[in-house]
Order: sequence, then structure tokens, then C-alpha cells
Amino acid sequence: MTGLIRLSKKAYYQEYFTTNLAKQKKTWEGINKLINRKRKIGRPIAALKCPVSERVSRNPSEISNILNKHFSRIVHKLATKMPMSTISFYNYLPSFQCPKSFAFQPVSPSEIEAEFMSIPANKAHGLYSCPIYILAFCLSLYQI
Repeated sequence: MTGLIRLSKKAYYQEYFTTNLAKQKKTWEGINKLINRKRKIGRPIAALKCPVSERVSRNPSEISNILNKHFSRIVHKLATKMPMSTISFYNYLPSFQCPKSFAFQPVSPSEIEAEFMSIPANKAHGLYSCPIYILAFCLSLYQI
């Protein structure tokens, strides 16, 4: 029975990911469902007592400053307790030759057009989220 359930789940998720291959949001929803990851609903910190002044603050900016000071002190305390090492951090890195230069392969106009066509028309894409219909219009002007 367990084997049948596992086969059924495997078939379901293979079909799900194949169907939603181009939909990044659906893909991540499937991954989160598969690993049983649920979003945690956090509660905001309403009030916090300052360890220095012993005063309770309800101001969000003061609360963030209290937390920042607290965690920066912890880091400093932990750093002073760590023993000094005589071994360089380079010794822990894998040894490989890193080239000092790189080159891009030429891109053909057909590759650019194929990339445009793979983006759904109702989505925004790129650094400034330019609507795809504007990019497609520019592509049509280029082809004239």
C-alpha cells in the first residue's frame, strides 16, 4: 500500500512540474508543497524593554535599534571568545586556477527572439519589469 501511495505521489508531481514548467510561481508552490514547507505567520513585537535604560518602548524604530544593539553586542562577545587561528582561511578553500578574464559567446538575433517568445505576454520581465508587449513591439520594429 505504501509503495502504491509513493508511486501515485511521484506520478502526480511529475505531471504537476511538467505542466507548470514555464510558471515559476506554480513551480515554487509545488516545491514548497512537496517538502511540506508552510509559511510562518510572525507576530510583530509590540513592546520591548531596553536593557540599558530599563524602559519599555513601543516605538517600532526604538525597538529595531534595541534589537540591533543587542545582536551586535552578542557578535562582539562571541568574536572575542573565539581562539585566534594561525591557519589562513585560504587553506580551507579548494585549490583551482581562476582565470583572470572571461568572454561571452556571441548571441544571434534568433536566440533573442526565442527568449522573447518564451516569456508570457501578460508578465513583466527584467530589471525594471518592462511589460512584455512593449518589448515585443520593439522586437517587431527591429525586424522591419
